[in-house]
Amino acid sequence: MDKKYGGYTAAKLREFIECSETNSESIDVVAGDDCTSAAVIRDLLEEVDTLREAAKGAAVIANTAGAEIRDLRAALSAPAEATQAVAVLGGWAQGVEAVAKLLDKKADDYAQQYGHDDMGSLSFGTGAHADAKRDYHWSLIELAEEVRAMLAAAPQAPVADAARGTDAPTLTRAAAMAAIDDFEIVGENNDSREPTDEDRFILSEFIAHCFGGYHAPAQADVERAEPVADRVSNVAIVVKDLIETLMLWNGQASAGLDVNGLAGLRDELNALCETAPAQQAVTPQTLLDLAQNEAENALKRQRTRELSERIQQRAASQGAKP
Repeated sequence: MDKKYGGYTAAKLREFIECSETNSESIDVVAGDDCTSAAVIRDLLEEVDTLREAAKGAAVIANTAGAEIRDLRAALSAPAEATQAVAVLGGWAQGVEAVAKLLDKKADDYAQQYGHDDMGSLSFGTGAHADAKRDYHWSLIELAEEVRAMLAAAPQAPVADAARGTDAPTLTRAAAMAAIDDFEIVGENNDSREPTDEDRFILSEFIAHCFGGYHAPAQADVERAEPVADRVSNVAIVVKDLIETLMLWNGQASAGLDVNGLAGLRDELNALCETAPAQQAVTPQTLLDLAQNEAENALKRQRTRELSERIQQRAASQGAKP
């Protein structure tokens, strides 16, 4: 027979943990029980609720790259509501700034190629395509400003735990797991004993629940730092998703970005994410280099298209002569 703790088996106690967020009936059973194990469960569940509310107050979604990308896409699709977005994590700023610099460079190079100084002001002439060139140039500048404004408006997560005050230390999974070694179980007659292996299993399940998942790893595997290559690869994924959003914006605007150029940069970033070895220390500078290289290639394609258009127009005008 399974050993019981205040009338509950280990399996039943674990069921209470797993149902703590979805099954209120099971929690009601514990809430009305006066045994020691039920009191421990109530205290731990209250701790889970406190941590969960603190996470909501800090507006942080941790360790989920897919959720980060969805939040960034939502912020981009509704710039006016950027203040409601999830706080931007460290790597995002570098990736988004790389895209903004790409737009800056495209605007500067385009002005150098097709504009000229007219009494201290940039002018694109008075020809048939002057307005289109001017609009294209300004669309690049404005879009770069919007990208940076979105990033600047995103709320930043507070350093300390919102529910415990700014001076409270942050509880880590490693610290909680280490505390199990010194944990004492107090019985109904106030007698205490060291936890058994089964006790430690139950406690580790609670700790795993508090930090986002079950089956907590061994203490030696806890709190390992994320490899630099993996962290930058996540940034590359966010930048690639941002580029796809910019391409979508372009399809809704009358004059905008070079879609082929952005598609090329997106494909290069995708290849970087798929082929970079895990041990390779890819840096955010790699993303910026790709962006600058794509800007140069985009200008070359733009010049080729305009030269082709001029040749076709000249051929058409010559063919129209009697």
